[in-house]
Amino acid sequence: MAFKIQSQIISPRRCKTGLKFMEPPPAPPARGKGKRGRGGKDRATTSPTISISWQAVPQRTNRLVDYLVGHPPDCHILFASEKKNPANREAEGCPSGKDKNEIHAVIARVIFSDDPQYAVLYASNPNKFRDSVYNHIMAHRAHRFRDKREFAL
Repeated sequence: MAFKIQSQIISPRRCKTGLKFMEPPPAPPARGKGKRGRGGKDRATTSPTISISWQAVPQRTNRLVDYLVGHPPDCHILFASEKKNPANREAEGCPSGKDKNEIHAVIARVIFSDDPQYAVLYASNPNKFRDSVYNHIMAHRAHRFRDKREFAL
């Protein structure tokens, strides 16, 4: 027999003396991430920790900048501003992906697929390299914004 009290189910239980007493159900699980992050996979079993060094080999950053300079439609998506000029976009061509994630993945492939240090790791886990490209672009974007503010003052 179970009773419903204020949206909690309380089930009867007998103690050692044989008398019934009421005990609330166990608490619901916590909502924090714990060992698991987004996607529901345990981080320890998915892949090893990869630390990608951009500063040790400046050619990686140079390849990133060269790619962005050579692909203006991708820059329109990655660095979209409130001021939009659709007249020039048709003349420049199509972007490499439909959204920022796809463009970051294309850039990661361009930079790391033939990199002597990271080619094997890139082949096994391209998403980590996609995220690294995103982080590197955002870090340089923040630096550039801060530098522009300092010169403006």
